[in-house]
Formats: sequence, C-alpha cells, structure tokens
Amino acid sequence: MFEWLFNYPIETWQGARLALSHSLPVWLIALAAIMGAIAIVVSLTRLPVSVANRSVIGSIQLVLLGIVLVMLLQPVLLVDEVRRDENAIAVLLDTSTSMNFPAASRPVADNSITRLDAAKNAFGPLQDEIQTTFDVQLYDFNTALNAQTDLQAAVGAGSGTDLAGALTELLDQSSADALASVIVLSDGSNNSTSLNIEWWNRIRLANVPIHTVAIGPELMANDVEIADVQLPDVALPDATIEARITLRHPQDSGQVRLRVRSGSELRVAEDVVLQPNATQTVHQFSLPTGNEGQQALTFDVDTSLADSNTVNNMTQRVLNVAPQPRRVLYVEGEPRWEYKFLRRALDQQKDVEVVSLLRTSPNKFYRQGVISPRELETGFPLTRAALFGYDAVIIGSLEAAELSVEQQANLRDYVAERGGALLMLGGSRGLADGGWGRSALQAVLPVSLQAGAGQSDITTFQRQRASVELTEFGRRADWLTLPAATDAPSFDGEGSADSLLSSHASWSSLPALANVQRVGPPRAGAQVLLQTQVSSQPVLIWQRYGKGRSYVLATSGTWRWQMSLPSEDQRHEVFWQSVMGELVRGVPDRVRVNAGPLVQRDQSNALVEVVAFDEEFNALVQDELQATLTQPDGQTQTLQLVPDLNRPAYFVGSVSYDQPGAYALEVKLPSNDTALEYDVHQNKGVGATRWMVEQGTAEYFNAGANAALLKRLAEETNGTFRTLADLDGLPSAVASFNNALTRQNELPLWNMPIVFLLLVLGKALEWALRLKWKRL
Repeated sequence: MFEWLFNYPIETWQGARLALSHSLPVWLIALAAIMGAIAIVVSLTRLPVSVANRSVIGSIQLVLLGIVLVMLLQPVLLVDEVRRDENAIAVLLDTSTSMNFPAASRPVADNSITRLDAAKNAFGPLQDEIQTTFDVQLYDFNTALNAQTDLQAAVGAGSGTDLAGALTELLDQSSADALASVIVLSDGSNNSTSLNIEWWNRIRLANVPIHTVAIGPELMANDVEIADVQLPDVALPDATIEARITLRHPQDSGQVRLRVRSGSELRVAEDVVLQPNATQTVHQFSLPTGNEGQQALTFDVDTSLADSNTVNNMTQRVLNVAPQPRRVLYVEGEPRWEYKFLRRALDQQKDVEVVSLLRTSPNKFYRQGVISPRELETGFPLTRAALFGYDAVIIGSLEAAELSVEQQANLRDYVAERGGALLMLGGSRGLADGGWGRSALQAVLPVSLQAGAGQSDITTFQRQRASVELTEFGRRADWLTLPAATDAPSFDGEGSADSLLSSHASWSSLPALANVQRVGPPRAGAQVLLQTQVSSQPVLIWQRYGKGRSYVLATSGTWRWQMSLPSEDQRHEVFWQSVMGELVRGVPDRVRVNAGPLVQRDQSNALVEVVAFDEEFNALVQDELQATLTQPDGQTQTLQLVPDLNRPAYFVGSVSYDQPGAYALEVKLPSNDTALEYDVHQNKGVGATRWMVEQGTAEYFNAGANAALLKRLAEETNGTFRTLADLDGLPSAVASFNNALTRQNELPLWNMPIVFLLLVLGKALEWALRLKWKRL
C-alpha cells in the first residue's frame, strides 16, 4: 500500500533526501501563491455564509493551492544507487589445512563434513543474491592469495594461514574506489607473523568494511593439545627443575600420559589427570636437567581418546643447561646466628650463589663466595658498575653510615634504574636502629622506618619471641608456600587448594621467631606478606620501586626455626631458598635477546631484537652489534644487528631458516678493561636465546576457530561478524555496510497517487460542504 501511494518502497524513502528540481524563478512561484490566495479571498467574500463556514472553505482551498504549488516546484527524492559494474565484493575463502578438520563441535554420526565443505555449501546460495547488486570477485587464500572463478573447486591444502598477508595483497591490487567490502570465510586460525600494530592501522585506514564468517568450533572435539610448555631460561647441570605444561582439551577428558625425552633418553613419564568441567589443565612436574649443553626436549602426551588431531600431541623445547647461577650480594654488619643459618640453608641451592661480606670488626670484613681476589676487596662496591653486576642485594645488621652517600645513592639506583632486588633484614644495627630511615634509601623501602638510631632511649629491635602468620597477600604468593612439617620440599601442584591449606597449617606450626623489629606503616602500594600472630605487626613487606623491587624482613630470628625443628624438617631451608628465588626472579640482564616464540612453526624467517646496556645499565651506544647464530647442524654464522633509532638500547636484525631444528643466538658485549672490579662477574655481558623451528605443523596447533580475531577484524573495519548459523543475514549486511561507489538518482514525486488522491478528496469535501449549506 505504501509503495502504491508514494511510488517507492519505504526503504527507498528512509535512505533518501528530499529536493526540488524546478527551473521556475522563485518570484514567479511567490506571485502565483499571492494571486491564488487573493482569488480565494475574493471568492469567499461573495459567498453568502457565515464567517466560520467561509473559514472552513477557505482552509480547504488554501491546502489544495499549496499542494498544486508544491507539485509545480517538482519535488524529487535523491537516492544513492549502487551500480553493479562499478563496485565489487571480494570473497576470500580459507583453504588452509585446518579447514579440513570437522565443522561440527561434537562428534556426530556423519562427521565427514569439513569446515571447507561447510563454508562452500553455506555461501553458494547467497552468492547469486549478492551478485544482483555487486560484482563478486572470488579468491582463496592460505599462505598466499589466489584468484578463483568457482569456490566450489577450492581444495584445502595450504600449509599455513596468512590472513593478514591475504588482505594486504587484496587491498594493494584492488582499486580502493572499486572495492565495496570484503567477505572472509575462515576459521581464523592465523599462524603468520603479519598481525602487528602497523597492519591493524593500515586495515583501518583502508576504509573497506570486512565481513567475517567463523567456520568451525572454537574447541575441537576429542582433541588434546599441548598448548604451552614453560621452562627456565637456564638450568644447572645434573639438577632438577620445575617445568609446567598446559594442555587444552574437551571437558571431562579423563587423563593422559606425559612423556619427556631428550633424544632417545626418557626423562619423565607420568600420568596427568585433566581438570573436569574445564577446557585447560596446567600441570607442574619435576624435570631432570642432565649434562651441560643445549638440549632439544620432546614433550608428548598419549590419550585414550580417539584424538582427531594427533600432531598437536607433541611439541619441542630447547633447554639451556649451563652453570650460570644468579649472584646475590649479602652484606652483614656483625657475626650472628641468622647469617650462619641463612648461608647453610642455601648450600643446596645451586642456581643462586651468595657472595657475602661480613664485618668482623671495625674496618675489617670477611668475604665468602667471591670468584676473584679483587671482588669486594675494598668492602661494599664503590662503583655503580661493580654493584650493578649482582642480581640481588641483602643488607643485614649494618648501619647506614657504613656506606658513603655515593654508595647509598648507587644502591638506590640499583633498584630504581638497574631493576635489581633489595632485601633489608632486621637487626640491632639494621633498619631504623641503623639509621636507614634517614638515608638515601628511605624512599626505596616498602615501609617508613620509625626513629631509633641516635636515640638511646628508643630502639625498634626487640629480643622477644613472636610467631608469624601469612596475610591475605601472603597466602596468594606461591613462593611462600611451605611443605608440611618434616616433609621434603616437594609440591603436588602450584597454587592448588590442598597445597595452600597445607602451607597455611605449616606456617601456623612453625616455632616462634627469636626476635622482631618494629617498622612504620607500609607505603602506598606495598604489600604485607607476613605478620605476627598476636599484634599483626608487619614482618615481611615488599613493594615495587622504579624498575626493581624492595623487601623488608623485620627479624633476624628465623634461625630459631632450624634450631627448634627436627633435622629432617626442611621448612627453614625451603623458606630461604624461596626468598632467594623470589629476589632474583625477573631481574633483567645487561643483554636480553628475543627472536620470537620459543617454537616457530612453518616460518621462513624471524625478526631478532636485542636490548643491551653498558656496565652501569645505561643504553648501549654502538654503530652495530654482532650476534652468533648456531644452526641445527652446528654451523655458525655472524649476524650484524643495527640500532633501532626509535628505541634506545635496542638493536634489530633478522634470521632466515633453511632447516628445521634447534637454533641459538648469542650476543657478547665487548669487555671494558678499565672496569677491573666489574670484570670479576661472570656472564654479565652475554645474552642468548634458543628456540625450535618446525615445518608442517602450524595448522595443527590452535586449530579451533579463532572467533576473537575475526570479531576484532569486523569491528575495526565497521563490518559484521557472524557464524554459519546466521549466514542468511550476510547479503543484507553487505548491502548496508559497504564502501561502494554510488550514483545519485532523482526520483520524481509529482506523479504520486497520493497527490491526486488528496486533490480529489479536497475538492469533494468542499463541494459536500457547499451542498450541505445549500450555497453552491
């Protein structure tokens, strides 16, 4: 009815603009309006009826006059019309190997429909509808973009998915004015390295809407995948490290058998129970390191499921086994039990090397753990370079005045600029009683220290026993987990509910500390991890400061745990080994090398990024930096890295792959012969990374539909996202959201039936009233 009255559908009216196309002078239209109005008034004055009746007749005649005058102005609808021969819609069909996986999310009787077949079957009927408005250009893509004449002939045989590269190539070869929008039919399992910030910015600026259609389930049925393996960067020879494996799996999948091999040697074989009602399981296990050297480890899981994808049941990692312990400087101001038992507790911790400086009498220090006669020969390091060579620093019962103003400033910068960790211990000459609250380090510490030193009637160090307990923050800190009483230091699972309850009970059953030291309130952002049970006095506190971290342990009485516990109880040792592990965790090295993911699948090259600092951790300034690349066959080559002008301390380059296997990249900075005190530190100017390169496996990992990527692609380009279930709405979405070239068309309105109907009805009403009043 609407289209019959107004000539055009309501959708046309909603997207159009009104305009006048007359060529008559405005004054002529105005004159006609005035003359018509005068004629109406004159005729009404001769009509022998009341004034009210005259007004009714006059109103009707004026309305009719207005309609006629408007039609004389020739109103039109301005409509933007898409011309098929001037606009194209590009359709990209993913033909990578992952599109050969089943399209169904769960096992069904007929599970032979692949994602590729499902996409072709669903889009085929819609192609004709889209072609009525647009010229449809067909492509398939995997590692490259290929033009097609018929998508039904496409075969899923691509060894990878480079969605970013395909879209970039499409935009480059198509005229931006002719490409109205893009339709992407894909599972979104992109495994290229092209998805970066620059690419996303380019896609936005192209101003071409991209409509994405997700094909396949996000989680594959009957598929257990090794999603990740986490190992330390460096491990000591003939030791045991904690490794972590993440498995992705369907819900209620039972258990799998985990095996770890180094060549033909079986290192680990154990069952892993998959988390019920979950799609991911994280399992922590102990892994023997073996002999020194670069080791290629193979991780595989064996499942009782009829696994639909067995390739992702295995992955590889490179483990660097080398004697490179982290070095911790421990400065103690007096011989005491805490010093003795602390060093004893760390005897078995081979990945941390404690270098101690013990003041035995005024101006006399006893050194332990030094690797050269020069190391610490003048006491506490005098230069930034010497101090910055350590990964962590512990200050015991030592007065602040023992360090010069420059040494205190260096220690402050050690935390703030170098990114090191500082632990201050309680003691009769430590913390506030040692004057540290008035030192250059007062802002570094996580608590404000109360007055003590210099005031004989006020001391914060109290020789009274106190039991401690974990705070809420302490219970969340995995590194403060203690084994049960008299148990060996082993754990069933990091952060598990059972281990946390056991750890809480273990802390509660510890003997009281021999002493505690009062500290002021924690600073904003600091966290209290341990406190006394009765008075809730802070005992262990930490905070971030600059690039590093600072800790305060307000006691020197943990030695009483060891003295009061059975010899087989390892909780004192575990505590201090955990503290040392926490101190050196994440402390940056002078040289950091990054070559991308630890496993690179189906890649031909990689970008290399090196961050390098000098001995004082200032950005290294050099024209170039040399790196040594070791290939899987043992051959080495030298890479030239150039400075990144936009980022100080950064050097960049690239590595090309011609064979799969284990790769290693090492950067060694030239030594400074003048920094004799610093040169005693091992491996501080060397950085390395190791990774695996695999071929033919990329499509089998993360093989579920990546709906998040496809959604973002649609949102960033003002397109739409949908799945096969709602694909019927795709033609209307393409018609509504596009960047098509349009031609403006004028649709006349003077001949609308509604106009003539109004004129007839108006005159009929007027004559009906005249008849009623008998005044024709």
